[in-house]
Amino acid sequence: MKITHTSARSQHGAALIVGLMLLLVLTLLGIAAIRGTTGGERMSANHQQHIQTFQATETAIHGVMAELRGEIDPPTGTAESILITAINNGVNPDAAKLAKTQRAAAAGKGMTSKSQMAFTGTANLAGFRMGVESGAYVAYQFTIDADGKQAGTNATSHQQQGIARAGPKP
Repeated sequence: MKITHTSARSQHGAALIVGLMLLLVLTLLGIAAIRGTTGGERMSANHQQHIQTFQATETAIHGVMAELRGEIDPPTGTAESILITAINNGVNPDAAKLAKTQRAAAAGKGMTSKSQMAFTGTANLAGFRMGVESGAYVAYQFTIDADGKQAGTNATSHQQQGIARAGPKP
């Protein structure tokens, strides 16, 4: 039985090549991990921006709804204030003149929102009595559209809400 020994000369540099290959594989794995983390951060930031624009549009809608419910006063002289005064006094709102009112508001941090309210008509309130004769009150129906946008991004949101307010029949 003959035993052959490989000389150190023939292996000279093999460890260097294996080490470099291992280093290359680890570098590629590191780059892939960094790209995955960066993509996750980008998705998280986009989601946060979308949530913020959604909240800005919801705030705009709730502001208009609070005005219609009489919880806060609308800005004086606006179509909203004229419309709400007409409803409170039992006057039929003129849909041609008061069909839409639009308001823009800053929501902070480069966020803007705007809301638009449209009077869509009246409906009978069946079964609504509260000590008054039947048919004395109607539901004034509105549609509220709101848009939100964050400056410097593509984040936008659009929300639509319907609301009805009871008032004296015109």
